[in-house]
Amino acid sequence: MMTAPALDKLSFKGMRAHVADTLRRAIFEGTFKPGNLLQDTVLAEQLSVSRGPVREALLQLEKESLVRNIHNRGWFVIELTPEEVSEIISLRCLLEAIGLKQAASRVTPAELKQLTAIHAELRRRVKAGDAVAVLRQDFEFHRYLWHLAGHRLLEETLHKISAPYFAYMQAVIRSLSLPLKEYQSTLKTHQLMVDYVGGQTQLTAEECIAAHMAPLKIKDWDRLMRKLKNSKHPRRA
Repeated sequence: MMTAPALDKLSFKGMRAHVADTLRRAIFEGTFKPGNLLQDTVLAEQLSVSRGPVREALLQLEKESLVRNIHNRGWFVIELTPEEVSEIISLRCLLEAIGLKQAASRVTPAELKQLTAIHAELRRRVKAGDAVAVLRQDFEFHRYLWHLAGHRLLEETLHKISAPYFAYMQAVIRSLSLPLKEYQSTLKTHQLMVDYVGGQTQLTAEECIAAHMAPLKIKDWDRLMRKLKNSKHPRRA
């Protein structure tokens, strides 16, 4: 059994939420890999809390599709199949087009300036060559765009279906050291979305989203996932 990764101990109120935040961050930062077993007793000891808050936190992360509870086996960090990735992308195409239209209809100059700044930071991170930081900023760009739509249910739904994808892709990038070639083209499609919200393009919302999502349809996803699984042995926590 491998040594469990060190996690920050907690010493304040709202234990369930803070345990969930700590575990969520560990998943996104790659401390826990896809398929890792999460043992509540070990996590409770690491975080100096009882098992109750840990179990409740795991239930919250299950609602966010970041972990799965497999009967008689325990809690595991999410793993995505090619079919699940395809479903996430296809649903995002539909919902993000709606969100883009909503955002364009209600954005303020200050909000558009903030969206532009987030995109500029994404460009800087691509130039710096930090793939994980790029993906994190990419998620931040979309989260802000969803927020601009002013539609709470749409924003929550997009976050729920997209968080596992971004978390999983961070694990892939960390494990395989994938190049940033594709992000050079997606920078342009992010700019298309900024332009649409700002009324600076003749493209439709559907065309902007379709252009952005096209590079995400990785044809050799099966091979990529096999390589990821073979790169490291599953870790327990």
